[in-house]
Amino acid sequence: MLKRLLGTLLSVVIITSFMSGCRQETSKDQIVLTLWSIATESDAFSNAYAKAIKDFEDANPGVKIVHETFENEAYKTKIKTAVTGNKLPDLFFTWGGGFSKPFVESGKVLAIDKYYTDEYKEQLSEAALTYTTYNGKIYGSTYTTPISALFYNKKIFDENGLKAPTTFDELVQVCDKLIQKGITPIGISAKDTCTCHDP
Repeated sequence: MLKRLLGTLLSVVIITSFMSGCRQETSKDQIVLTLWSIATESDAFSNAYAKAIKDFEDANPGVKIVHETFENEAYKTKIKTAVTGNKLPDLFFTWGGGFSKPFVESGKVLAIDKYYTDEYKEQLSEAALTYTTYNGKIYGSTYTTPISALFYNKKIFDENGLKAPTTFDELVQVCDKLIQKGITPIGISAKDTCTCHDP
């Protein structure tokens, strides 16, 4: 069942609006779809992609997925060029938020709201779609669930009579107290911008 694409492949990609025109039909009974991603052999998600593709092809004997992979930085240029030149693959990995916004605004990707049925809502919460939703429409899905954590300097807290906050309001209060004492409350390594990605 083609809808199964959401449960496997769609969890890592966006579908182009030109999908029906771009797909190749190698025979009357087989459809070939091209998938682009950055899951090269050395990538941590390479095996997950391979398994998702195999599971999908096993469940859909009439469909073959051709998976093409690219190095991260080169891919950023390639995907933008493909969008501009109307030479997108049928399915592709991209980053949520601002990076993909121009793809949606140019009408190059397909909204997938009608596929987000109860079956998938049980497996994939609406929160997981935050960065692939634009103007109320869903254009893709995350394939990971990020976990954010804050570490604190116990010595500084002890020296200043502070307890580890357990709520956001408490965190703000602790930060205010540290600022009043001339202590920078939160620091982040932002040399590499990926460190600063929103969760």
